[in-house]
Amino acid sequence: MELKDIAVIYDCPHSTAPDEGVGYALIRTPNIGKGRLLLDNVHRVSKEVYDNRNRRAIPQEGDIIFAREAPAGNAALITRGQKVCLGQRTVLIKPNHSVCDSGFLVYYLLAPEQQTKLLGFSHGATVQHVNISELSKLSISLPSLYVQHRIASILSAYDNLIENNNKRIRLLEQMAENLYKEWFVRFRFPGHEKAEFENGLPKSWSIKKLGEFIKFERGVGYGSKDIIDGENVLLSMNNIRPYGGFKRDYSRLYSGKFKEFQKVNEGDLIMSITDMTQDRRIIGYTGIVPPGKDNRIICTHLVKLSSEISHTYFLNGLFNYSNLSRIIAERATGANVLGLTADILKGVKTLLPPTELQSMYVTKVTPIIEECFSLQDANDNLARQRDLLLPRLMSGKLEVKL
Repeated sequence: MELKDIAVIYDCPHSTAPDEGVGYALIRTPNIGKGRLLLDNVHRVSKEVYDNRNRRAIPQEGDIIFAREAPAGNAALITRGQKVCLGQRTVLIKPNHSVCDSGFLVYYLLAPEQQTKLLGFSHGATVQHVNISELSKLSISLPSLYVQHRIASILSAYDNLIENNNKRIRLLEQMAENLYKEWFVRFRFPGHEKAEFENGLPKSWSIKKLGEFIKFERGVGYGSKDIIDGENVLLSMNNIRPYGGFKRDYSRLYSGKFKEFQKVNEGDLIMSITDMTQDRRIIGYTGIVPPGKDNRIICTHLVKLSSEISHTYFLNGLFNYSNLSRIIAERATGANVLGLTADILKGVKTLLPPTELQSMYVTKVTPIIEECFSLQDANDNLARQRDLLLPRLMSGKLEVKL
């Protein structure tokens, strides 16, 4: 049988919807993970826009959203309480629950054999694209409903653990942000009761240009010939999360030349100085490089930040938890691709607290950041275990106990 025989497939509206900041989640292709929706920093729209985009079909619990592009082939299950509408280049799949378990189907679509079939049919030299007609004709082989339920429950257990860890990571990151804002934005730092203020600012703090205390080192320029069979990992702007933070699930092998300063290690701070959209969600924002055994190189769209007086954990808060990155992002220029120069970065002014207070903050947030790293490592291991099980369960090579 084919996918169209066990599910109804709806294409997305072929229009954009601007981010309104609040309201219903608008699922774009970056929000479609491998099995689950990624709702951190998702675009939000009003009830009117939600209803308009869902005129043909309302996405419901148990439905699947499939990405036709960027990245093509990802599929995610809508879970309880998620009220969403479709962005561009997405597809809504409504399975027939009398013959098909939704959880099984989403993992079936993600299995290597099906991904090869779908992406093998993909068109486009630079962006893979899956046509709805090709998706609807995908060959489907279903075991009994009971076996489907068992396979889905085994694989979803890994995603549930990953989701719980992600919730813990968000809480920990919120703790670090709240502490930064309490001390350095609201000025309720240790000893603030006895501190002298002038014009609402602590007198012991100083106003400095970023270039006075931060060194910005730009990454390597590269060509397509360098992104093949390399022993180094090339980090790009795709490794910066919207509004700050490091995104692990993107890397490319790099075989080209580079300079020593373009290497990064655990704890280094990187910033995106390019944004392919006009959203300004990553340009000017930073991420802390997590632990890793690989050799990591930054590309030309990133800069590495270092300072002799400020720890990278403090600098990460300075850029992401105040309005500094927003100020920098507004200075980016470009009609289609936004960019920043070193001179722009160096000339931006900021209020800088004494080094002793910075050190106190770093002491407080270091265990928080290390716990986040540990949870992210655990998620990587869980994802690897799930991905090893997935093809074996789907092919029947690993028998499901009845």
